[in-house]
Amino acid sequence: MKFTFFLIIIFTLLINPGCRDHTADNGADISDTTEVAETPAGPEFEQFFPELYTYLHRQDPAFNPSLFEETAIMEKPDSVARTLDMQELKPFLPYLRFNQDSTYALDIVTYNYVPVMRNGKLVLDEGGPDYEVGLINMVQHKRKQLLFFGTMGIVMDSRWADKDDLHFVVAAEWVGQDSLRVEQYHYSVRDQTLQKFSYPSFIHADWSKYPKVAIR
Repeated sequence: MKFTFFLIIIFTLLINPGCRDHTADNGADISDTTEVAETPAGPEFEQFFPELYTYLHRQDPAFNPSLFEETAIMEKPDSVARTLDMQELKPFLPYLRFNQDSTYALDIVTYNYVPVMRNGKLVLDEGGPDYEVGLINMVQHKRKQLLFFGTMGIVMDSRWADKDDLHFVVAAEWVGQDSLRVEQYHYSVRDQTLQKFSYPSFIHADWSKYPKVAIR
């Protein structure tokens, strides 16, 4: 009787494949599926700088803003800001780039330009070999450095996305006037941080004729 019962069990297993372990049969993937974090891409270049995108892409169709990658996050605390003489700042006001409520301004002129009268008109003359980008708090009358260029560097375009978020594009290096390396920056007033997004190769375009490159 026991032998008969044993044969019934064997027969049941043979006709009911669902009782077997099919892990090996169906090729189940048991490999590690942990996702690798990608390097954050840059902010939407075409959205913030449509004119600059068109200008560069028209000269170099290979220019692809999706290739920007975040390469640094720098702390820019307000504690390093220095007090400004607002009277001395007045000649530079037309050249500052204000946010929506005029509480902050991007400053690319006060560090290395000198206001002079020429033919009855106030103009700015270069005062030395080095350049920097600063941020002015118009309420507290203070200025802090965001970037120091040395002798090579130029802000090609800038835009305040809102009163707290500043975006700007820098020609960080160039060969003659027909090839340049571009960096994109995002400064957060709230976080007091500056994000840097680098483009991996030179762009073949004449940066010097871009209309907004008037003051270095």
